[in-house]
Amino acid sequence: MISLSPHQNGPILQVEALTVSFGGFKALNGLNFSVQAGELRVVIGPNGAGKTTLLDVITGKVRPRAGKVLFRNRDLTRLPEQRIACLGIGRKFQTPNIFKTLTVLENLTLALKNPRHVLSTLPFFSRNGSHSRVDEMLETIGLGGKAGKTAGLLAHGENNGWSWAWSCCRTRSSF
Repeated sequence: MISLSPHQNGPILQVEALTVSFGGFKALNGLNFSVQAGELRVVIGPNGAGKTTLLDVITGKVRPRAGKVLFRNRDLTRLPEQRIACLGIGRKFQTPNIFKTLTVLENLTLALKNPRHVLSTLPFFSRNGSHSRVDEMLETIGLGGKAGKTAGLLAHGENNGWSWAWSCCRTRSSF
């Protein structure tokens, strides 16, 4: 079983007094919450409640008017999206973006946080442990036996599951 986050005291994610306005509409108004390492949280609400805006602030797509977001005690509020992604924060959208002609294993191997050059895609140049990381993720989501299947032939729900794993392969932890 994978560890969803390294051992850490205190929250892995903190949102403090977060306010985001679009024109005169406050999408988020003084929002506070935290997520502990290994804890599962779900954000639910009707359309217009600010769920997407919250994710956009956490990932750096939208800047808040007030407040801050801390990830492992590091303030993300003014970091660009690519720096936040390098810290291991990503998001998974409803429609999976996959390479349909590649296998699930090939898709996830491309997602690993390895050097980006032609040689790193060849099996004999891959880092030690990269395949075990992919295998671990596939077992965790119940798709261990589908690593060799062509991604485009999997059911929609299966693609959603392993595209979540794709996001997690970018880092050693997720929250």
